[in-house]
Amino acid sequence: MCLLLFVLLVVLANPLHNFPMGDDWEYARTAQRLLTTGQFYRSPVVQATALFSGVWGALFSAALGFSFTTLRLSTLPLAAGAVALFCLILGELGFDAPRQLLGGLTLLVAPLFVFNALSFMTDVPFLFWLLAGWWCALRAFRQGRLAWLVAGSACSALAFLTRQLGLALPAAVALAVLPYRPRSDWSRWLAACLAVPIAAAAAFFVWQALTQQTTWADSTITGQGTLQFIFNVQLPAALGRRIVLMFISVNLYLAPLWLAFWPGWRQAWQALRRLGRGLRLTALGLVVFFFGSAAFFGERGDWWPYTRGSLTNAGLWPTLAYFAFPNDVRPPFLPEPFWIGMTFVGAALAVALALNLVARVAGMPHPPGPPFLTQKQRQKRGERALAHAAGSSLPTQGERQENGEQARSHPAGTPFPTKGKCQVRAELTHAWQWLLAGVQALGPARGLSYAVLLSLLALVMVYPLFVERYYLPLLPGAIILLLEATRRLPFSPLTAGAGLLLVGALSVGLMWDYFDWHAARWTNSQALVAAGVPLEKLDAGYEWNGWYLSDEAYAYIQAHHAPLVDDPFEYVLDPEYMVTFTPQPGYQVAQQWPFYSPFRLGGADHLLLLKRAAAQ
Repeated sequence: MCLLLFVLLVVLANPLHNFPMGDDWEYARTAQRLLTTGQFYRSPVVQATALFSGVWGALFSAALGFSFTTLRLSTLPLAAGAVALFCLILGELGFDAPRQLLGGLTLLVAPLFVFNALSFMTDVPFLFWLLAGWWCALRAFRQGRLAWLVAGSACSALAFLTRQLGLALPAAVALAVLPYRPRSDWSRWLAACLAVPIAAAAAFFVWQALTQQTTWADSTITGQGTLQFIFNVQLPAALGRRIVLMFISVNLYLAPLWLAFWPGWRQAWQALRRLGRGLRLTALGLVVFFFGSAAFFGERGDWWPYTRGSLTNAGLWPTLAYFAFPNDVRPPFLPEPFWIGMTFVGAALAVALALNLVARVAGMPHPPGPPFLTQKQRQKRGERALAHAAGSSLPTQGERQENGEQARSHPAGTPFPTKGKCQVRAELTHAWQWLLAGVQALGPARGLSYAVLLSLLALVMVYPLFVERYYLPLLPGAIILLLEATRRLPFSPLTAGAGLLLVGALSVGLMWDYFDWHAARWTNSQALVAAGVPLEKLDAGYEWNGWYLSDEAYAYIQAHHAPLVDDPFEYVLDPEYMVTFTPQPGYQVAQQWPFYSPFRLGGADHLLLLKRAAAQ
């Protein structure tokens, strides 16, 4: 069912357009060089490893001829495979067929998935190998077979050779081996899950060093940028902002799931009222955090999704001209009150999901007793140890009763510490057993899935760049969390279908709009160049400038020893003409280029061709 609906969505969106989308002109260059010269090439500003994508695109181009249409078609089987693999993962986690279908379709219709599935970006190929490795690891734990784990580690290696984030998967699997396999299996299982991806990563970095192919983005952004971001005094504030943006955006992408379980809101509300005092205070804190943050960002005009790197940029790229960024933002389809409302709806859903996660962690079975001793308990134990060391009498009945309670809460066979080091060691042992018992209670399937999500989240959070397409590998884990949280709630096929239809229609409509204005820009810009306008005199947007001017820009940087920047074509671009959505200072409107948009009245929208005003 999911695959059939995927085919329908692709046919409706119609990806047969021969121009780049977003950053995929960089990866297209890699595939083109590999096809024509046999050499693997990464431009200086490419951050992803992109080896698999380059080889995959070159294979399709060898069969069908090089074009952006061919490269876009090469992503489709991987996108379909990602949806199928996610349904299989949901089956391994024990979800019934309706929930498998609902989870798979929620991923399928998400605008973030649709945009990347219809492009040559590396995000969907990475997601495919991530889910393939995840599924193989789940089968390895369920069947106890190392062959599945080796297959999963091979998928992890291919995930790394698509994006460096692929190393999160073997790390998560290795963490899952410790609580869910006997100690006698650790060496074999850890070798099976880590050897292949570590070998692939080592080979890639050795190749970079020997061929001097380490890019500017590798050293400046991925390397130094990550360290600078982590060791920055503003790290807590930056992480807080990222958490708010991610939770709000991801929960709005999960709208079909929230609507599917809408009939169970009364049960959810009753469960909230039964929470203990600590969890109620936590709920209040989450409300203040998410709603206060949303209001703070909104005061700066940062309403969802008009945040830099959000759906508007990733799916629509409203900013066309480099020099106009960030002023040339396309006017929104709906008035600002709608986006304000959407922001707070997302904040409310974020609170609901975050509170559910906290409640589930608090409700995990643990050994009795706290993981660490309180200060009062430490003091009592210290006083008692000194008294007994001084030869005091036997403990009183109250002390014997307290000792009995502590013995029942203490792990069997562990002596009570009487000195500082022993006491700390015992507390750490008890804390580890307390945590281990909770993790083991999850079971290997859920424990591994949560480890994968946390590993991905940790790497995404500390990377210096934070754009919305980085949420894509987190979507499957978020869907699993919400399905887990709603296992006991009634499931309405009617509201689920309505939510899927609504989000799917939005995704298709966004792609119609995106493809149509890109086609208008690309075709008319080519006509201008054919009429004699030099490429360096035309700023026709990020994709145009990148595809036609990046090689010239890199040559200029090398010849003049200029510093490399994220958009290097600024060195060679002197725009007499500029393609934008809105007028810009110093330019006058020369032409209007109409295009179709399903989000405008009458379906009519237009781009502006601006010409530099003559000097007075």
